[in-house]
Amino acid sequence: MRNTARFMLLGAALISVVGLGAVETAQASTPSSITAPDPYHQGYREGYTQGMRDGRTDCRHGYAPRKHLRRAVPTQFASGWMTGYDRGFHRMCR
Repeated sequence: MRNTARFMLLGAALISVVGLGAVETAQASTPSSITAPDPYHQGYREGYTQGMRDGRTDCRHGYAPRKHLRRAVPTQFASGWMTGYDRGFHRMCR
């Protein structure tokens, strides 16, 4: 009888300790704040898509092409943006 009561008490204590440890670990691993990615650290494809969209918009509104936004040392994003902008602008303004 003593052993059965002791095992039941220790078992319940062990389960509660393990359960609380898992909850604390799960809460510690979740990020406290989620930030939006910086567009200049994105890749070529994201830049191309954004450039294509900007080029089409500028053409629809009758603006001149944005040649002043060229950079001497472009990032992946800027390189994709320039290519996408040129194609988007010229496809809409044919």
